[in-house]
Amino acid sequence: MDSNADGLGPYVERITRGASWRTVADVTGIDPSTLTRQFNRGRVPATTIIAIARAFRGDIVDGLVAGGFLTVDEADAMGGRASLRSATDLQLAVEILRRAQQIPLPDLGTSHDAARVVEGYFEQDRSEFADDSAASDGPITLTEEADDLNGRE
Repeated sequence: MDSNADGLGPYVERITRGASWRTVADVTGIDPSTLTRQFNRGRVPATTIIAIARAFRGDIVDGLVAGGFLTVDEADAMGGRASLRSATDLQLAVEILRRAQQIPLPDLGTSHDAARVVEGYFEQDRSEFADDSAASDGPITLTEEADDLNGRE
């Protein structure tokens, strides 16, 4: 499948920070004449896009979108799957709570952030358990469990 070099140009310009074609060729290990020819003809293969992205630490998926190999919807679907796999159990629980309550939650960069959100959620709803013996055990604390999930002692 051929890509559109016009859409790819801004992506390459951004990740290489305006490096010359010679520099891009040297860093990627692609012959300079091959690289120039691919872009001039508007047929840049996915392997070239991936090589440039890897060499300059750019987002490979963004490059494949810019090159016309993936749609934005396809890229978004892949990002969501990867995010779900890397999320901790506690972060997933917070997201489920957010969806169930349809309330905005802060950025959950760490397990401690997520634990505070979950603790706050349960503290708000403790009145439901007023007659329950679990409610008299003191505040619900998840930070120790969050540390356990992240392998901290």
